[in-house]
Amino acid sequence: MAFFEIGNSEDKWEMDTQAYTETYTKKITLAGKGGEEFTYKLWLIAEDETCRKCGGVRFRYYVEVWDIQNGWLHLPAYDDNYYCSNECEEEGLKPIEFEKLFRKIQKGAENINLE
Repeated sequence: MAFFEIGNSEDKWEMDTQAYTETYTKKITLAGKGGEEFTYKLWLIAEDETCRKCGGVRFRYYVEVWDIQNGWLHLPAYDDNYYCSNECEEEGLKPIEFEKLFRKIQKGAENINLE
């Protein structure tokens, strides 16, 4: 996929070879207020349902945050976002666009309402 090769090694999405379906992951670290760092894992997981517009592979986004006491915790606010492998405009955000929006939201620069 096109997004798989973009950027340097820290910017790449990695294919999860352990997953049952086609899955890509990416870890990012953001500094919070007071200098505390938060580590997030962004997921792209292939859906059984194909793109309604073109029939391409449809991926859903899944986001987790690392909590030192509880491990990876799911952030359900991002669950309704999708991406079509053929990059249809009607089928959600490209991975680079999703990541930019995610970073803005987590830094408090944009509202979490993604609709």
